[in-house]
Amino acid sequence: MMMILLNICSLLIAFFLGACGARVFVAHGNSLGFADEPNQRSSHSVTVPKGGGIGILAAFVLASIIYGVNAFVWIPVALVGVLGLVNDRMELSPLLRLGVELCLGLILFAVLEDFGASLLHYLVAAFFWSLFISGTANFFNFMDGINGIAGISAVIALGFSCWFISRGQPMPPIGMVAGCVAMACLGFLPFNLPVARVFMGDTASLFLGFLFGSLVCTASGSLTDFGVMVSFLFPFYADALSTLVVRIKDGENILVPHRRHLYQLLANELSMAHWKVALFYGAVQTAAGISAIQASRAGAWAVFLLLGLLFALFFIVSWHLRKRIESQKFASRNVKRRIFSRNIPLVLMVDLVLLMFSLWVSCIIRFDSAIPLFIADNLKNSLPLIVIIKLSVFSYCDLYRGMWRYTSVSDLLNIFKASFLSTLLIISAVLFLHGFEGFPRSVFMVDCVMTVCLVSIFRLCVRFYYERLNNESGFEEFSLSNLWAGLVSRNNACKKMLIIGAGDCGEKILREIQNNPAVKFQVVGFLDDNPLKVGKKIHGVLVLNSVEHLESVARRVDADELLIAAPSSTAEEMKRIVGLCEKSGLKFKTIPTMGELINGTVTVGAIREVSFRDLLGRKPVELDQQRVAGCLDHKRILVTGAGGSIGSELCRQICRFNPESVIVVDWAETPLFEIDYELKRHFPDIHTIPVLADIQDEKQLERIFRDHTPHVVFHAAAYKHVAMLERQPWKAVVNNIFGTVNVSEVAKKFGVGRFVLVSTDKAVTPSSVMGASKRIAEIYVQNQNRRDSDGGTKFMTVRFGNVAGSAGSVVPLFKKQIQEGGPVTVTHPEVSRFFMTIPEASQLILQAGAMGKGNEIFILEMGRPVKILNMAKELIRLYGYQPDVDIKIEYIGLRKGEKLFEELVSDGEAVVSTSHKSIMVLKGRERSLDGINGSFLALNGHALNQDASKIMEEFRKIVPGYTPSNMVDSGYPPN
Repeated sequence: MMMILLNICSLLIAFFLGACGARVFVAHGNSLGFADEPNQRSSHSVTVPKGGGIGILAAFVLASIIYGVNAFVWIPVALVGVLGLVNDRMELSPLLRLGVELCLGLILFAVLEDFGASLLHYLVAAFFWSLFISGTANFFNFMDGINGIAGISAVIALGFSCWFISRGQPMPPIGMVAGCVAMACLGFLPFNLPVARVFMGDTASLFLGFLFGSLVCTASGSLTDFGVMVSFLFPFYADALSTLVVRIKDGENILVPHRRHLYQLLANELSMAHWKVALFYGAVQTAAGISAIQASRAGAWAVFLLLGLLFALFFIVSWHLRKRIESQKFASRNVKRRIFSRNIPLVLMVDLVLLMFSLWVSCIIRFDSAIPLFIADNLKNSLPLIVIIKLSVFSYCDLYRGMWRYTSVSDLLNIFKASFLSTLLIISAVLFLHGFEGFPRSVFMVDCVMTVCLVSIFRLCVRFYYERLNNESGFEEFSLSNLWAGLVSRNNACKKMLIIGAGDCGEKILREIQNNPAVKFQVVGFLDDNPLKVGKKIHGVLVLNSVEHLESVARRVDADELLIAAPSSTAEEMKRIVGLCEKSGLKFKTIPTMGELINGTVTVGAIREVSFRDLLGRKPVELDQQRVAGCLDHKRILVTGAGGSIGSELCRQICRFNPESVIVVDWAETPLFEIDYELKRHFPDIHTIPVLADIQDEKQLERIFRDHTPHVVFHAAAYKHVAMLERQPWKAVVNNIFGTVNVSEVAKKFGVGRFVLVSTDKAVTPSSVMGASKRIAEIYVQNQNRRDSDGGTKFMTVRFGNVAGSAGSVVPLFKKQIQEGGPVTVTHPEVSRFFMTIPEASQLILQAGAMGKGNEIFILEMGRPVKILNMAKELIRLYGYQPDVDIKIEYIGLRKGEKLFEELVSDGEAVVSTSHKSIMVLKGRERSLDGINGSFLALNGHALNQDASKIMEEFRKIVPGYTPSNMVDSGYPPN
């Protein structure tokens, strides 16, 4: 009787200690320094106390003393709890913790195991014992992040341990101690069930895992016992192992916090209530343990076979869930996913009828319409089982998640897979229950084929119906009348479209037009210059003729509109096609170039008007994705001038490479707001930080770098308009020169890994203030690597020509003049410039930044120069006008300092090829700052005084060959 009372009192005291420990940390944990900040693993948004498991640790120590457990047994376990308590307060090294746990595990093994075997056997057993105990401890620690899930698991696992250790005999001391620990966990749990009110912390999570691992090893007298006890933590082991495998595969640092455990995905991504997640894990844990106990009657092989099946099943299910949650983004953190749509009952009813009909037809085929009575009775009695198996397998194979209107080859493969798998399961069930007595085997094989045919045909009919019906009606509007109308006719109100280009792009556009009733177009044919394609059909639409016959074909098919679906065409090919389209008199549009479609999908929404960049004819950039990803992946990237045309495109391209965060800096409020909104809309998983700041303010820059500690800086902020800076050269000094000085100095001070300056071809033998200021900025950045000899920040420069469509380009000016009716002003009939597109320039900047080792000036391959006069004429034609007929072209003359031709390399400089065919490195005279520091100081003073003439003099001292131009008041030159 006294022992029973002692046991009851011990359990109550343990419960009280667990509750008191949690209560103390709720009230005083943060003030004591046990504060858990919101991090990548936690589910809380405010600072919460951790270490509440101190009561559980106290209950273990007290129970061990009361029940006389050998001190060499309980002291190592308690020391792990103390280690966790210290880690909660001081954040110890993970390797230090692991080393201590392994040593304490070896001490336990030395105390509890007899040295009866060979030395080698003893050492191997000691190693695996210690590794298993330490691994279990850390699995517990990994899995304690949501609402006491580790505590609930401890209650179940330790409770079963008490029963299992006793095995029908009086409870041994360690078993009673385990029971007390379970009661202490129950006392703690009420304080942690509200989300993240208090964490057990490492104090209890490491300790509980270590204790359970020790119990498994010490109480397992055989492999059977070991397997049964491991089964009580099956979901923990499976979740932790699968997550570890995924993180290693993805190249993550496994020692940093994360949110990729399955239980975290269920709670955070699927909005599943935290208590439901904990209850689910507890239920799985209990079921696995009970099943293992039952399997143990057959021996160790049955237990480990069960564990193998459970692990395999968990890995398969978790892999599917991770794929959908992390890749397909089928669930939102803020919006709960609808599990059942309103059409699911109708879907199930149709499939139920089809499956029963399939089995009936299979029997008729097998017995030639004369089905024996006893076979008919057997199949009738087994029909519920057969239907349940098929519908369950169909659901598992995702046949009820797809949208039938978009049924594709992958859906048909899923139907085949589901039918084949369900047939195997049905055959196995019939064999196990009846041994195939009274069941013809061939019926099931025929039924498998019939199921595939019937289910596939029905889904294809639904897709065909939606393709032919011109509205977004759902099943609630389904009727025989509109079904017939949809199948036999297409809305005559659709515009007739002729697609130029019968390649992959044209095929995708046709498929989307056919699949999307909201798109009011009917494709009446293709044109393609490949003679092998002429006369062939794509999704039922004929390739009518070559592009040369566009005008006659368009009249014959009565086309209303043309679509150029040739994103990889050269400039000459595009000009020819555009000329033929203009000659036909029909409205025409195009698909974006390949550079604009990188990592994207060709859609109807991507169709746009033909623009000048389509006529540049530049080949798509081939990025070294792996090298760029190595520079940007999981890094903090800062972009100055992020609201500009180059800066904003840089941000878009950077976000494709999964950075940890992108800090977008600009002094202009509206462009900064627009790029921040765009990035957050199109890249919701990327942390975008907008900063309204001026690069001329060094103190503000220091605060930005201190707060966000970027790894890579792309400096694209600069004044670019030549005429503006000719009138106000002091602005070029304070922004382009000293702004660059500020950003580079702060980057070096805060240990930025890479600094990339975006420069211009106008810095080569400059004839303008803008070009001279950018050349001086280049010289300063080049000298940073020489000054920073300890191998810190890598500074590099990227120099390229004009960017079509950018804020500093002449293209927007020409467009505005054309829209106003002209005239279009050109400085000189022979003036020419290098051009590239904005996406291409941005991609090459990223590539060069990833390649740089420091001190380089990279030059981008700009192709052939383009005459500004020809550009103006092409733009006028694109707007449907004739040059010098509808829109006049006027020549306003070259300004002083402006050149007919831009250069990428100056005299005395040479270029060397790199591993990337579109990027070269400049080799030539390097300038030292030693002799021009005085000019820098003078420039600063002249800029403050706004003394233009003295600024020009200092420019000539720093940049030989620079000849200042006179300030003029006429129109803007072509930039």
